[in-house]
Amino acid sequence: MAATKRSVLLIGLFYLALLIVISGTEAIKKAINLGRCSNFPDCNAACIQANYKSGGCLFVEGVNTCFCEPNFN
Repeated sequence: MAATKRSVLLIGLFYLALLIVISGTEAIKKAINLGRCSNFPDCNAACIQANYKSGGCLFVEGVNTCFCEPNFN
């Protein structure tokens, strides 16, 4: 009985982790690539100034890149 509860819990955690990964991937696809973070000392401020919701640097394919989150209003 305890093994069954543990199995159900582990399967639930697996699907939750899978959902989080898929959601993160979709968010990156919708993000706007502003350029290398070295060109933008404050990536978030640069994104807000360019009329995006917010921004942040992500290390993608060996380059630290500034991505902006679009406004969906």
